[in-house]
Amino acid sequence: MSESRKHIAAAALLFLLAACGAGPRPVGEHVVYQNVEKEVPRPCPVAVPRRPAKLQRPLPADPAALADLLIAKLLEWDGPGKYGDQAEAALKLCTAQGAASAGSGAR
Repeated sequence: MSESRKHIAAAALLFLLAACGAGPRPVGEHVVYQNVEKEVPRPCPVAVPRRPAKLQRPLPADPAALADLLIAKLLEWDGPGKYGDQAEAALKLCTAQGAASAGSGAR
């Protein structure tokens, strides 16, 4: 064999040996399990208070009767334990729940 053929054969043999030994490298796989707390919205447990009825039309022409009707309607809204108090209590409860759950926060 000529000298150049020996060099070519040696180079091919080295190349084949290098290719056989390498093989495919294993892909690094690392699985990490994490617990993630997610906050989900919950409906407010308070029942919606019943709204007072609207004023009947036509309104009375007599100013004293109209004043009595308007005062009665105002007391339906703003009297003790009436719609205004019920709605305020419902809002306080629902917003307090929202603030309490928002205060804990997701980690």
